[in-house]
Amino acid sequence: VFAHRVRKYIGAYAAVLGGVDAVVLTGGIGENSAPMRRRILQRLDFLGLVVDEDKNNDARVSDAQPVVDIREDNAGARAQVIAITGANAGIGRATATELGRRGFDLVLFGRSEARTVPVLGELAAVGAGARFVACDLTSLASVAEAARQVPDPIDVLINNAGVGGRRGVTADGFELAFGVNHLGHHLLTRLLLPRIRRRVVTVSSNAHFGAPGIDWGRVRGKTRSLTGWREYQASKLANVLFSRELSRRAGGGVTTYCVHPGMVSTGMWRLPPPFRRLVIRNLVPVDQGAETSVWCATDPDLGGETGAYYVRRRPGRTSEVAEDDALALELWDRSEGWLAPYLA
Repeated sequence: VFAHRVRKYIGAYAAVLGGVDAVVLTGGIGENSAPMRRRILQRLDFLGLVVDEDKNNDARVSDAQPVVDIREDNAGARAQVIAITGANAGIGRATATELGRRGFDLVLFGRSEARTVPVLGELAAVGAGARFVACDLTSLASVAEAARQVPDPIDVLINNAGVGGRRGVTADGFELAFGVNHLGHHLLTRLLLPRIRRRVVTVSSNAHFGAPGIDWGRVRGKTRSLTGWREYQASKLANVLFSRELSRRAGGGVTTYCVHPGMVSTGMWRLPPPFRRLVIRNLVPVDQGAETSVWCATDPDLGGETGAYYVRRRPGRTSEVAEDDALALELWDRSEGWLAPYLA
């Protein structure tokens, strides 16, 4: 694919949506313009493609993935209890099922016990222990109560639940995507942190590349954009910033990981036809989307890493804004202020 003059997503999308398995960027990519090269690579990252650059400055997309090998971690014992939000459907359900199959016990946070019953049944069938804890991320009071229902230590928390393509406002007056995807998980993590022994995994998205920053005036009140996509991008940026800042604050041997699951076939893709058919037919299945979350939660070789961003079980790029430590600190401080009544 001749891409040295690609200035928008068209070239990359055409390749992926057209069913191309691999992309080679040629033509002296960015040899005269580092910013252009960076934009092209970021757009490929947005699609969940792993980009390897060789010494000749050619960029190649690879689907090679290492085998996940769950062994003893750095503490000398395999993690036993993993808590996960949004485990009744999509990536969360696939993550929970795989972890249960590997012998972990699970705490499943969710709004509906009825919708979680099938997952509990699947886990029981493979001999995994699991319990449901009611947790509505649109309500900070519900999140706080959910944390109180988990008095025992847990080894890993996976902040998986999320909303996208929807408009609304939370019970506490925050924009829906920001409130659910970031603020609810910030509170849950903070309240559980004294009981977390090993890792916090937060599911973000390469959609964060589209967020130029966080408009503090838009995080309160109803979703302003027509599709909710702009707010979703900002919430995913908040996930990356949160994970980075948490890595500096967690202490106690707790490490943090932020994940882009890829373009996954879930209920979040609420697109009008014919775009739905064009996009969904090339999305990856949910079990593949869950692989990086499972890897970050369990792989012992990651025990010495913290605060990084991962795509397809490899370290991935983030946007320049997502690497802004001052913005990460401001997000943390503002969030702590909003959550103060529940953190006292």
